[in-house]
Amino acid sequence: MEIYSSIVDNSIIESFKNLRGSTLINNAANSCGIEEVISVANLLCPEIIEVKGYIFISEFYNGNIDSLEKQFNCDRKRWKCL
Repeated sequence: MEIYSSIVDNSIIESFKNLRGSTLINNAANSCGIEEVISVANLLCPEIIEVKGYIFISEFYNGNIDSLEKQFNCDRKRWKCL
């Protein structure tokens, strides 16, 4: 059996002021409705698009690939620093 750790350290729950569960998952289940859970899931794993080899979160892409390439002179290293 393999165990893959979460990106969140479970000990952080000790600093919560309004604890509603004994674990992070239990706390979230007792604190959030299904709508909030789905919204957070979409925030953490958003829809992405690829345009000309560049990756964007689709909600924030407004079709301005040509102006972005011009602004950064097609330099992908400068672009990634945004």
